[in-house]
Amino acid sequence: MPNYESVAANGVDFTNGHSHASLCSPSRYTLLTGQYYFRANPNRNVVQPDHAPFINETVNTFPGMLQDEGYKTYMVGKWHVGMDMPDDLATGEIYGGPLDGGFDRYFGIAASMGFPYLSYIQDRTFTEVPDHYTIKEAAAIQSCPGGLACKTWGLGTCLEASFENLTGCGSSSMWRTVEEGSWHKTVGKTFDPHYVLSNLTSAATSYIEHHVNQYGSDVPFFLYMAMTGDHLPHTPHPDWEGTTDYGWYADLLEELDYRLGQTIDVLTKHNLLNDTLLIVTSDNGPEAKGKYVRTGLTSTDVYAGQKTDLQEGGNRIPFIVQWPNVMPKGITFDYAISQVDFFRTFADMLGISLPS
Repeated sequence: MPNYESVAANGVDFTNGHSHASLCSPSRYTLLTGQYYFRANPNRNVVQPDHAPFINETVNTFPGMLQDEGYKTYMVGKWHVGMDMPDDLATGEIYGGPLDGGFDRYFGIAASMGFPYLSYIQDRTFTEVPDHYTIKEAAAIQSCPGGLACKTWGLGTCLEASFENLTGCGSSSMWRTVEEGSWHKTVGKTFDPHYVLSNLTSAATSYIEHHVNQYGSDVPFFLYMAMTGDHLPHTPHPDWEGTTDYGWYADLLEELDYRLGQTIDVLTKHNLLNDTLLIVTSDNGPEAKGKYVRTGLTSTDVYAGQKTDLQEGGNRIPFIVQWPNVMPKGITFDYAISQVDFFRTFADMLGISLPS
């Protein structure tokens, strides 16, 4: 994974980095607000896309703080801390999303790809109405060497305009219930999970290009790339499927490395890289890592636990920082650090006093 390795070699590798939680919604809320998730959601659970938003115009976020300091702020990727969905998904506007959480522009999806409302959102509106139904394949897919059933799944091949037409669709192993709202997924008619990472990266690089063309180098910007992989489903782009010896999970990791490289290339093209603070991290530990360890892919196997667990493997995550003109390179830092401190750290860097 040459791009991840390059960032580490040219920056600081925080080998004892931690997310706030071992699940995505809690970690994302805490990363953006600098507050523990239980203060907003006592249940501390992952929420549905249309849950009442935990971040809105009344909640302080560090992107909002950066806006106040003259930064232009952009986000691509998954939000997953609740949104107010309009009654009319075709023309209505979405509130409680990134534009109400401190971002000027947004392109992405409401939650993970295993949740409903699976269609791209541009700022406040869907680019395609998520008015079709498909199913989440419940059966493990044989995607690892030696016939091992690595835990992964895809969106079903069925795509129907009404929920009722899904009944009996596919094999019994793929269909758990006919109760609407459990395993069914609402998606845009043309949504293809294999192209999500490439589409998100295109949006991110377009935002950088737009910023340079519109504002030059005089106006600073912040870009939050909340990529959907390597979260389930493991659906790498066709150009990466089957390119490793460890199945689709590893294929997706290699694609993520390439997408990071594409973003770095745009920063380099505009002579921005040396003055850009670049942080590469994750919101939780890996899923079902034991099944991948059996194939030889040792994904944090030295730590007990994985995603959803309270053990270290659930929240010990990659945490790599590069800032060529400011930070030393080739440094390893072994002391524990947490994403909950992003907000206050950035505030200190900008000389901003925050309420205690």
